[in-house]
Amino acid sequence: MKTNLAVLGLGLALALSTVFWSGCSDQPKLPPIYNTQADGAKLIADALVVAERDQKRVLVEFGANWCIWCHRLHALLTSDPEIAPYFDAHFLLVLVDVDEINGRTHNENLLLRYGEPTKDGLPGLVLLESDGHQLKTQDSAEFMSGDHFDPAKLLKFLKDWTLKAGTAN
Repeated sequence: MKTNLAVLGLGLALALSTVFWSGCSDQPKLPPIYNTQADGAKLIADALVVAERDQKRVLVEFGANWCIWCHRLHALLTSDPEIAPYFDAHFLLVLVDVDEINGRTHNENLLLRYGEPTKDGLPGLVLLESDGHQLKTQDSAEFMSGDHFDPAKLLKFLKDWTLKAGTAN
């Protein structure tokens, strides 16, 4: 009985992975949003200077160019008619590539520094105060409703973490 269940489980896993991977091959090539050559630490440091000046917080999105969910979240943050203007007014976005290149994870040092925000998958998010203090690590799956990101959940997260005027960092 245990052997039959194990074989059945293995067969199901193989079938699901075949469906998943065959679905991926039909996907159009996504335009790159992550700079695969960039030093993520420098990107964050540069954003923190601007955030301090403009009194904003920094949202770091760890992901990879092949990740459809990274592209979908990026589109909400930058193009959604309700989210994008709010996000732009209160936050800076830093896209840090964490794709594997030659067996090594790009910007792996940042993943370790920020507590492995991608341990549950991509994209992983880290919210920083303008002084670089880490405020929140966020699993982007918490913004999901069924098979898509829920704009209302994302907007609520942003509003909950907006720096209020006159507050100290």
